[in-house]
Amino acid sequence: MSIQSEPRPLDDAALDARTATDEVYLGQLGYQQQLKRAIGAFSSFGVQFTMIAVAGGINLVFGIGLNTVGPLMLLAWIVAASLQIVVALAIADVCSAYPLAGGSYQIISRLARPWLGWQVGYWLFAAHIFAVSGEAVGLAVFVAAWFGLGLAGTWPIFFGALALIAVCTVVDVIGIKYGAYINNVFGVFCEFGAIAIAILGVLIAWIVNPHAFHSVGYVFTTAGVIQPGQSVLVPFLFAMLVPAFVISGFDASGTAGEETKSAARSVPRGMVYANLGALVFGTVMIFLALLAMPDLHATATAPEPLRYALQNVLGFVPAQVFSVLAVLSLVINMMILLLTAARVLWAQARDGQLPLARYVGMLDSDRVPIVAVLVSAVISVLLMLWTTLLTILVTMVAVVWAAGYTVLLAVIIARKRRAPLPAHPYSNGRWGTLIDWVAFLWSLVLVAILVWSNVSVIGGGFLAMVAIGLVIYFVAIPSQRRGRLPRTAARVDIAGEATAPEA
Repeated sequence: MSIQSEPRPLDDAALDARTATDEVYLGQLGYQQQLKRAIGAFSSFGVQFTMIAVAGGINLVFGIGLNTVGPLMLLAWIVAASLQIVVALAIADVCSAYPLAGGSYQIISRLARPWLGWQVGYWLFAAHIFAVSGEAVGLAVFVAAWFGLGLAGTWPIFFGALALIAVCTVVDVIGIKYGAYINNVFGVFCEFGAIAIAILGVLIAWIVNPHAFHSVGYVFTTAGVIQPGQSVLVPFLFAMLVPAFVISGFDASGTAGEETKSAARSVPRGMVYANLGALVFGTVMIFLALLAMPDLHATATAPEPLRYALQNVLGFVPAQVFSVLAVLSLVINMMILLLTAARVLWAQARDGQLPLARYVGMLDSDRVPIVAVLVSAVISVLLMLWTTLLTILVTMVAVVWAAGYTVLLAVIIARKRRAPLPAHPYSNGRWGTLIDWVAFLWSLVLVAILVWSNVSVIGGGFLAMVAIGLVIYFVAIPSQRRGRLPRTAARVDIAGEATAPEA
């Protein structure tokens, strides 16, 4: 017979994620195990790696960097991507202490104020949904062309995008175990396949025919994009936005923390390895593509700039295979975006922090948050109906992400000054304070650069989003439920089994 201790509030500093089992630690944080723990360490890495989709992402934004500072975009990528890795390190640390569904929403709600955590959760949910809608519209034309279908006009593209979202929704509905398997087989495979073509293929071509390449010194020039006497500082700052569009969504694997085995270890490691891989592979890909491209202007204005550069030295077929793999990786990326958005929504509903929370928080027989997935999918489809609004929302994705993580990092710094986090297996150690501050300051600068790039659209749009979020939180959520989150540890018996948490 198990003997239960009396329920008692536990200060977070008394918790230890290093020794408690997943279910017991989740109970100590105030929740029962409701989602299914079905993914392991590699799948956690795969979720984050596909969320970044470095090959597909660079293929889309390579031309932006070229148009801004020419080949010098490589240096801008290295500087900004390295700073993005610092952000990933800081977030990995706190996700190890709080491997909870909802990621940043949960962490900020626990360490600061529930209304602030809800706002950031809402921002990140919106960023994921905006990205799903934008990618679906952008990829529909490419995918349809593989089947001999030419999509032209608003409605054909809409229905093509709808089909892509429907496929991603079906995969997310059948469960994270199968979704992770599909991601590992197709998403991770496509990413590494595209990376192999872009790196190994170009290296072989360089060895065989070095005369087809620019000299290494070319990457330290602007190739005429910046005129003599013109300052390179401002264009360089804008070129630093390129990795912000590619390396983001840092807590995707953290948001799936309650579905990950040994989450306090697997989540931060997957997060760090995936982001470091994106930095290394992205740097090498950009370096080789810059040396391989035949003409800067033609490359920068091509529909797929990276593919155009690769085709110069690899030929049509390898470049086309790269394009197919890159596009497929972005389709899988949509699936991960939708999955992550649904977990944030479900986590808020579980806490009663949504209108109709009882329904949005429902799980099916396989413990999948099916209503949250369907709601996320429906919203992403509705956004596609208003193309002008969607264009504005897509331009805001990076700033919404950056702003959310800026708030998270500020909360982490403030909390660590007052009290330690729960003991956790992944830690930045004595470098933690420096990492947190560098990550926060860079995120703040990134928000400023993003808003500066288009104050009326990005700045004004973000303020409108904040205002809408405040109205939803303080008007649409009943006052008796608003801000009331689990704060009491679960009963834990002497055998180490967690039971229902106290309300």
